[in-house]
Amino acid sequence: MAERIRYVNTAAPTGGNGTTNGTGGADPNRAYASLDEALDAEEKDLVTATDNYIFRCTGSSADTTSASLSSTWATSATYDIVIEPNTGEYHSGTYNTGVYRIETTSGYGHGIELQYDGAEHVTIDSMQIYVQGANAKGMSSFLVGSAGGEITIINNIVRGDTTGTAQHGIHIEGSAGNTFNIVNNVVYDCAQIGINRGSYWSSGNFYVYNNTVVSCGTGLAFGSGTATNRVYNNVLTDNTTDYSGGATPTSATNITSDATSPDGASWRNITVTYTNAGSDDYSTSDSDVVGQGTDMSSDTAYAFSTDCLGVTRSAWDCGAFEYQAPSGGSANDEFYKLLLSGGDL
Repeated sequence: MAERIRYVNTAAPTGGNGTTNGTGGADPNRAYASLDEALDAEEKDLVTATDNYIFRCTGSSADTTSASLSSTWATSATYDIVIEPNTGEYHSGTYNTGVYRIETTSGYGHGIELQYDGAEHVTIDSMQIYVQGANAKGMSSFLVGSAGGEITIINNIVRGDTTGTAQHGIHIEGSAGNTFNIVNNVVYDCAQIGINRGSYWSSGNFYVYNNTVVSCGTGLAFGSGTATNRVYNNVLTDNTTDYSGGATPTSATNITSDATSPDGASWRNITVTYTNAGSDDYSTSDSDVVGQGTDMSSDTAYAFSTDCLGVTRSAWDCGAFEYQAPSGGSANDEFYKLLLSGGDL
């Protein structure tokens, strides 16, 4: 068993083999020029090869090629694929044009697409995707073959350009026995749907936890079907419709700014004040969010204990961010400490 690390660097010309992060045109060991080039060049049966693949992405220029994992890949729970930024290239909670990102411009251009089967065990972590065009999708995944696949989409920023009729941030569909973990993502400005669990193949397991979805057509949508749907701690605000459920999920502590939260009146019609919504900073110290979530650290479906920036969740806020009081402590910070501890004000 070997761990294969392959580098993507948008400063590199095409034709490298990804074994280093170099960008020199004469060096065959230079990075791949795009994530799609890397995925095409490396596709193989990882189970037979007993390999794991990690694709590390870097570059200050946008990657403008839609990336696709084809059905030629073969993976398993042991031999899987991880797509993540290179060290030092992680976002800091807002969309950063100084580090690696995928920006699609064609009408049907997906940021990262996992095609039917093959690549059934994939984690996409801390990526940035900007989708532009009427039918574009930031990330899409379809698992419709044999049971046992698991796709994890975690800690990402996905933004749209508010155009078109079929623009989705994250779109997922799967048949029985396949699992999707959609956790700690920030999604905004997607014209049709922020996070969508489609209806065509809708009998898998869909776990949607601690996402923040803002200013989309529909924030979070669940199509009809026999899927196992678990929906916890999402913050869905300022969308045309915040939540739409064709199927009834197991859910708790989901905040909406309209009257659509699946969790009753106390979670509906809440106005969330973000740190800087005008600059797409959707972190918050709002008391309606801070400390109001369900603790998922021992969840039987998908347990986790950090936010989209890797901060340990202790109070368990709703949404993608865990509030961190500034060091030194202002009067406002002390208020929140008392609020979370249950102390007297």
